[in-house]
Amino acid sequence: MKFPAKVEYTSPQGRDIKRFSELKALVKVLVIDDNEFNLDIINEYMEDVGFDVVCKSNAVIALKYLEENPKGIDIIILDNMMPHMYGIDMLRKIKTDERFKHIPVVMVTACNDNNTIEECMLEGASGYITKPFERDALVHTIRRALRDIIGPVSDF
Repeated sequence: MKFPAKVEYTSPQGRDIKRFSELKALVKVLVIDDNEFNLDIINEYMEDVGFDVVCKSNAVIALKYLEENPKGIDIIILDNMMPHMYGIDMLRKIKTDERFKHIPVVMVTACNDNNTIEECMLEGASGYITKPFERDALVHTIRRALRDIIGPVSDF
């Protein structure tokens, strides 16, 4: 892997990042899925890239975590079809809350209906991946979402 010599980025934690390798170590990913197997797979993929990962089993618990850690998450990976609260409803809450609306949200769900995909994107999702998915597709989508907030970076 080849990383750029310098990437300017100020994380939500307020630290200036000079190297991409430092950035990866500071990116904190919140993964929300009601399926433990899916949580394990996504967690493994994100840790392999070098990200710090927090997993939550539903949107209600995840929103509580965000409330308690308003500056602690850099990107969210969110399932749509979950009990207690659908992912699209959590997405709406995130994108209408001043504290969280800057956080990129990538929807990862089994629903491949075009209307649902369009609705998620219109509500502010940074990406949408249907299950089952390949590791590279998820990593590419996360990279693209992070690029939106930090600017261009080399592949990771």
